[in-house]
Amino acid sequence: MPLGDNDAVSNVCESGDAPWDSFDPRGMIPLAEIVETGSEPEITAPIYPGLGCGFFTVSLIISTIRRACSVMIAPALCAHNARLLVSHWEHSSMDIENNLVFILYEEDDIIHGAAEKIRQALIEIYEQNRPDVLFVVTSCLTEIVGEDVEAVVRQVRGTIPIPVLFIKTENFTTLTARQGMENTLSSLMDLMEPGGERLKNSVNIIGSNAREFPCTELSWVLEKAGFRINTVFPSRCDLGLLRSAPRAEYNILMNRNCATLADNMEREFGIPYFRFEQAYAPESILAKYRDLGDFLGVDLQPYAQSGHEKLQKAILAAREKLGNSSIILSLSMGRIFDLAILLSLAGMKIPVIANFEMTDDDRADACRLLELSESTRVVKNISWHPLDECIARIRPDYFLAFGGPEAPYCAGYGVKHRNVTFRPHLNGFEAAVRIFETLIKGKPGYSTLVLREEMRAKAGVA
Repeated sequence: MPLGDNDAVSNVCESGDAPWDSFDPRGMIPLAEIVETGSEPEITAPIYPGLGCGFFTVSLIISTIRRACSVMIAPALCAHNARLLVSHWEHSSMDIENNLVFILYEEDDIIHGAAEKIRQALIEIYEQNRPDVLFVVTSCLTEIVGEDVEAVVRQVRGTIPIPVLFIKTENFTTLTARQGMENTLSSLMDLMEPGGERLKNSVNIIGSNAREFPCTELSWVLEKAGFRINTVFPSRCDLGLLRSAPRAEYNILMNRNCATLADNMEREFGIPYFRFEQAYAPESILAKYRDLGDFLGVDLQPYAQSGHEKLQKAILAAREKLGNSSIILSLSMGRIFDLAILLSLAGMKIPVIANFEMTDDDRADACRLLELSESTRVVKNISWHPLDECIARIRPDYFLAFGGPEAPYCAGYGVKHRNVTFRPHLNGFEAAVRIFETLIKGKPGYSTLVLREEMRAKAGVA
């Protein structure tokens, strides 16, 4: 069935020939197969611009750093979409500054090279914007052609009196944005200054996209336990804060893409780290706090217990309103199989999970989920296909995603679209409780203005 053939898909649904529990398109495998064999779904028909675009992801990361300027070297189509993406989030989140400047890589550049064009542009961009740090980012085309942008960056470092960092997105070598994200975070090492007195009981928060991190549950728990936040980056930071990052006693990672940077900081500065990637099921979150406490040498569970009790009550309340309803999950943040466990505890059915990549935590969570949801199938979350077909044929009650371009499609089939744009701004039990609030009360689509107003109110901004 061709992509986008909505009439044909609809006819199959209306005929009743393909109920959701027997639907098994190419690229989708049973959860049991993942658990028993360790296999992963295969990519199916990636469509530009896919969820795995490192160029777009890098543009968002750098936009969270204050007084920075990101020079993106790309063809017009990539530049246009990156600008749209950052402009959208600029209006939905207070921690995004649209600091992108583009050097268009055109046909003449492919044939003759663009080294001198890029060199002159970098100098002009610095003189016009006067940022504290300049990031130079390549796209697939410049890397495939072999344009030596890194050599140009080395040349201008002697001319421009600020740090100039080079980032390869490497998207044509991978199906995910991981390499671009890791390269961006790892580049921040060049801005850090070793030495200085180590701050006792201090932590860096790495990978948080929340400018309001000091208002979150994890920050509160750490504060109650006697720990202070040294730096939160890449967001809520500037050049001065990044320079002071090596003074922290510990690093806490908020997502899986920070590990390369954390490894480098441990090797260079001797700072150990702990991964606090978002879990969702009550016992999973409590276990994270217990393990984090062991890492820090303090008991955190007394401070986290109230959140655990609140989530348990939220599950009981959700059973009355969400029990026996079905939901498709499509997220690239946090432990999605653990999220499925949380929703299963509330009595929801999960026919399909679109997963970005499988980690050790994901595999352990998948084993536990199999005991609750044997019929769940898993697809690779890189592009919109085959999720469009799943929605049309399965007709779930809910579709939960990060973002919102699927909202009009869901509406056409009577599916309630819900998104978790709040996810980077919350953590711990608070984030899990918000999942239920979003499903029951949430507004469909991006809800960018709603998100922005909530964040402003939380931060006390008029």
